[in-house]
Amino acid sequence: MRIHQNILALLIAVVICSCSHKTSKIGVQPFIGVDPIAVETIKSALADVYWIEVVVLPEIEMPDGSFINVKSPRYRTIIR
Repeated sequence: MRIHQNILALLIAVVICSCSHKTSKIGVQPFIGVDPIAVETIKSALADVYWIEVVVLPEIEMPDGSFINVKSPRYRTIIR
């Protein structure tokens, strides 16, 4: 019985020590000209699904080379 108490105490200590007070954030950076309502909808959906703070970053221009015409015309996804 004593071993179970020691294991339980160790597990509780690990859980307490592993809890971090750092907050995570998701950044959404829209391209210039994107509908602000769409950006707000995406921000709200991410916050609701992941329960995390979502920050809308300043708009940027669409990078050169993001449009490709291989197989079918489309834009590449940019993930950083």
